[in-house]
Amino acid sequence: MLEYLELILWKVSFDRALFEKELRKGVAQLDTEELLLLEDWCHELFADRYHAVLNSIFCGGSCKKTPLQPAGEGKVYTSSLSLP
Repeated sequence: MLEYLELILWKVSFDRALFEKELRKGVAQLDTEELLLLEDWCHELFADRYHAVLNSIFCGGSCKKTPLQPAGEGKVYTSSLSLP
């Protein structure tokens, strides 16, 4: 299902309203793991054009990803090593 949805989104990406409609329909049919993969894929390919749409659908408008911020960036990793 995920691959099919990606194909549909790619084909309708020329139109904002159609892209949003198909994305909303597809999101409702995916499980959690597929949803996370789709979110990363969408941000990677469409964040420059549809940043607001992606935030609205995936984050309820409160997403911290920016159009230029790839998935995974902004994560903070701590080390268990102590500094002298």
